[in-house]
Amino acid sequence: MLFYFFSDTKLNLDFSRSFFIASITALPFGLMFMLMMSMTRKSQKFWNYAKEVDKLVDEADTERMVYNIYNGPFQKLIDLAMGRAHQTELKRIYAIMQTKVKYLS
Repeated sequence: MLFYFFSDTKLNLDFSRSFFIASITALPFGLMFMLMMSMTRKSQKFWNYAKEVDKLVDEADTERMVYNIYNGPFQKLIDLAMGRAHQTELKRIYAIMQTKVKYLS
C-alpha cells in the first residue's frame, strides 16, 4: 500500500485524484447525514412533548387550566415544531383546547 503512495507511477496519480474526489464528495454527504440525524432527534423530542401536552389537555378540568396550558406548554410545543406533520398535530391539540374551553364555559 505504501508503494502506491510514494511511487511515481500513473496508478499513484489516479489513486490520489480519486481519493481527493472521494473526500470532497464524502464531506457533503456526511454533513447531510448528521443533519438528518439531528432533525430526527428534534422531531422525536416534539412528538414526546406533544404526548405530554395532549395528556395535560385531557386532564384539564377548568377553563383556567386550559388557558395555562395554552400559555405555557403549548407555546413551547409551537417552538419545537418543524414541519407539516408537526403543524397538523398543533392544530389538532389547539382544536381540542378550543372545544374544551367552549364546553367548560
